[in-house]
Amino acid sequence: MFLAAQKAKKKHLQSFGNGFQRTANLLLFAAGTLLLCITEGAPLANCVFEFASSLGTVGLSIGLTGPTTRAATLLVEIAGMLLGRLEIFLVFTGLGSAVFLMRQRRRR
Repeated sequence: MFLAAQKAKKKHLQSFGNGFQRTANLLLFAAGTLLLCITEGAPLANCVFEFASSLGTVGLSIGLTGPTTRAATLLVEIAGMLLGRLEIFLVFTGLGSAVFLMRQRRRR
């Protein structure tokens, strides 16, 4: 009976993690797309394509990025590439672990 309860708890936590990761990725995608629209002033469809391309680190572009692209737009793209490559859930886990360790060291 105890093992069944542990398995059920583990399954619940795994489903929570998967749902959290999907939600975090969707929010990141929406925020990055809106930031691209604000910084570049391009149509929404172009910004969606560009940011999806940067999150997937595939290198496709429809012309938003180039030699005359604003610095703010490039920073949004760079952040998308880094977070897409690192997987946002791992970034949150790493930041949470760092904060936890810093709090432990301060208490000592």
